[in-house]
Amino acid sequence: MSAGCSCDEGTGVARVDRSVVVQRQALAPLLGAPCTPYSSAREATAAHTAVAASYLPYAASMFGPETAGIWSDYLSRALPLPRPARRFATPGGEIVEGFRSHSKSVNAEAGLLDAAAAVLRSSPRLLPPNTPVTIPLSDLVAPGTVWTLLNRGGSLEMSFDAPATTIAGNIAGGVGSGVDPDTRNAWGEVVVTNQVDPTGATLNVVISPRLIFAVHDTVDFCPGALGGAVAQVETIPMSRLEATGAIFGAPFAGDVPFDVIYDGPGRSQSYGTSIPTTPAPPAPPAPPGPTPTEIPRRPKRTGPAHTTGTFLRIRSGPGTNHPIVGRLPQRGTRITVVDQESGTEVRGNSAWDRIDRGWVSDSYVEFD
Repeated sequence: MSAGCSCDEGTGVARVDRSVVVQRQALAPLLGAPCTPYSSAREATAAHTAVAASYLPYAASMFGPETAGIWSDYLSRALPLPRPARRFATPGGEIVEGFRSHSKSVNAEAGLLDAAAAVLRSSPRLLPPNTPVTIPLSDLVAPGTVWTLLNRGGSLEMSFDAPATTIAGNIAGGVGSGVDPDTRNAWGEVVVTNQVDPTGATLNVVISPRLIFAVHDTVDFCPGALGGAVAQVETIPMSRLEATGAIFGAPFAGDVPFDVIYDGPGRSQSYGTSIPTTPAPPAPPAPPGPTPTEIPRRPKRTGPAHTTGTFLRIRSGPGTNHPIVGRLPQRGTRITVVDQESGTEVRGNSAWDRIDRGWVSDSYVEFD
């Protein structure tokens, strides 16, 4: 994450009372080199006291209790290392709405609609007049393509900016890498409507999204962006507390992994008459040949499940030919399978299960 902090622009101080300003002034002598442990418990305790007194009230007043709660976990001296993972999926919740309304979510959704529209132009479908047609996003934009677009280096990379003023920018930031890499994903369906005039001529083709986004990230500063000079008054001490960890007993700070699952902004887009409303002429029939043997497909399974292997790899698509984007280290980790597709065979099983962070082999999944 880019571990957003309060105020690269220097505006955060104005939003909190004078006592917070005093606390920030107390942090200045405790800066030093980022991500280097403090040399004594006394020094670390002084930094921890000042940071907690300064940043936690700022996060609560600027963003709300859920966001402040993540930072409280990060700075907790009572929680063990590694910190427990947090999950936010309640519609209308502070963090869910913070991610849903962020401009990067709006841009990503619009870009995925444009990608779907491009496929509809190249491979037209029959679009009856004034009748909404629902199409799975995966039928138009392959899940692996969605992953590539949204993650690091993709044209729709969901690197959340504005850490001083937005929840997503504050706790997520950029798409980082590491042992537990940050990931972004989306799935769902689109509704395509061919709007016609009384004569039946197309006036406009509208695509409306019904997408779900999943963000996996970690509140941390090592590695992570520390912000500008004003922000570093707090981010450098926090990075040093993170590096100090449990050297002197109870941990002073620790990474907090989290997942946010949320509905997309839901903004429809108009494409005029650029999308054909009738399919292209059918291709000529193939020459006669042997009838292929039908391979029966088992029904897809979805729902609550758990892992049966350790360090289970999460991949960007259904198969071992797709990049590894994360791992589930513990046997028995609870997951929710939202889709199944065929892919590379593993231990005689070609099914792959999609979870919120990517794809895992069904050979290592047991459904409840």
